[in-house]
Amino acid sequence: MATSIDTFSGTLSFFGRLRDELTREVITPRDYRVRVPSVSVPSLAEAQYKSDGFFCFQDLKVSATSYQLEMTSPLYQPRSFLKTLPTPAPVEVTYGGEDEVYVFIKTVNGGAKTVGFDKIPFLTPVPKGTPVIGQGGFATTMRETLEGVDVATASLDSVTGLLSGQLLRMVRSRSLLAKPGPYYPFPPGTTRVHVKVVEDAPGEATLESAQLLLQSVETVAPVGTVVDGVEIKTVTLPGPTPLILGTGRDLVTHTDARGQAVFFFPGHWPITTCAVAVTAAGHVGKTVTLALTAKQRTLATVKLTPA
Repeated sequence: MATSIDTFSGTLSFFGRLRDELTREVITPRDYRVRVPSVSVPSLAEAQYKSDGFFCFQDLKVSATSYQLEMTSPLYQPRSFLKTLPTPAPVEVTYGGEDEVYVFIKTVNGGAKTVGFDKIPFLTPVPKGTPVIGQGGFATTMRETLEGVDVATASLDSVTGLLSGQLLRMVRSRSLLAKPGPYYPFPPGTTRVHVKVVEDAPGEATLESAQLLLQSVETVAPVGTVVDGVEIKTVTLPGPTPLILGTGRDLVTHTDARGQAVFFFPGHWPITTCAVAVTAAGHVGKTVTLALTAKQRTLATVKLTPA
């Protein structure tokens, strides 16, 4: 796909940037598209794309009613973004709970100003100066860049008020995250289940846009903890700390035109089952338990009866 040059002749309305949820690398314009379907002028409805990964819209009308931006990609799950344009000033499409790292605190060292947590097998850089947000109004910044293999300690500018068992948000950037879809080249060692949703009728037609909502992992239902306005979902499994699933967005996926969807989990967690509620327009929904094999890809088919 061709990209535009980094100059614009109109008035900037919306802008944003997408990162891969697994690698946290900026996604190049050749791998996605963003549109505003409600805009009738083709040149305004389609985003322009910059070589550094940003997308932008120009010359949209000021509106207190939210515009709906739609992201599509052959590799990533589609997403919708709602944003208002209250004045002619440009609006960045960004939200809390996107390009962030979440950890459960295991230890706090006040003298060294460090916190310890479960090992992260591989962590792309969280730069020095990154905002760090905790429960109870805690806020500080990273004192040193955090990155590497089996990372288990972070150095902060302050640890005053932090306690073992609390959640921390490390806000790496203001970028939006793109979640891998069924055809994404997952790295080896990722636990994932590919689900095909079909109609329980002769021919077993595939069902597009069916919703799959994660209900439990190892029969344990997710619970939410709010950290400065962002609710983080976790499940308590055997081990020193709970499994962090992410925000509510990470619990939901939808089938594509081929009826395919995917859920994935960190391979170092020995997960063997998850329960998923499956619904589709015009069909009777059901909750199914899916079998998984740690660090492997498994397949499942869900049949929904026409209503």
